[in-house]
Amino acid sequence: MDSRTSDIVSQVRLELDQVGVQNLQDGEIHRKMKRVIRDILRDIKPIEKKITITTVAAQEAYDISDEGVLLLKPGTIETSWELNLRYVDNISYHDYSKTGSDYPSYMTLMNNSVYLRPIPGNAGDTIDFWAYQTDSLVDIDEDTPPEIPEYLDEAIILGVCAQYNRDKFLMDYENEKSKWKAPVHQKVVSGKQTKTNW
Repeated sequence: MDSRTSDIVSQVRLELDQVGVQNLQDGEIHRKMKRVIRDILRDIKPIEKKITITTVAAQEAYDISDEGVLLLKPGTIETSWELNLRYVDNISYHDYSKTGSDYPSYMTLMNNSVYLRPIPGNAGDTIDFWAYQTDSLVDIDEDTPPEIPEYLDEAIILGVCAQYNRDKFLMDYENEKSKWKAPVHQKVVSGKQTKTNW
């Protein structure tokens, strides 16, 4: 049993017991935890990931679904060639189909894939960018800890409690999240994690 998950579940039970909510199953609390973690990831964006794409000649789309649902961090695109690669939203992206070059000039994220325009003419070039993880990749259970930093455990507890008693816990949950909105992000680089003030 993962002690962090167990501690969160115990704290949720204690808080809810004080307002008369009892007899909760662990599985139910775990499902609510995943929902709260998804909300925290979207709202606070505490986890940043470096994504590397290696081009394949004549391939427009590159699947990144293993990385989860991502939101590009502005100003973080780097290429192995000397030209800049500009991010465009997926609606405008289709306007760049007529551009011609062996090197992409534009990219967008759609349906868990990176799309490049013009379509690369060369294989083996690389594109690196940072993105925020905006969805939970794991299902929480008694053996699986939350995938977000521990400093957000109180937000998880209050978020789960707010799903049972909005009047008592929702404002505290929102206040706890707002404490962490900007100051600290967790970068994930090749399995290692470091904290930075970006």
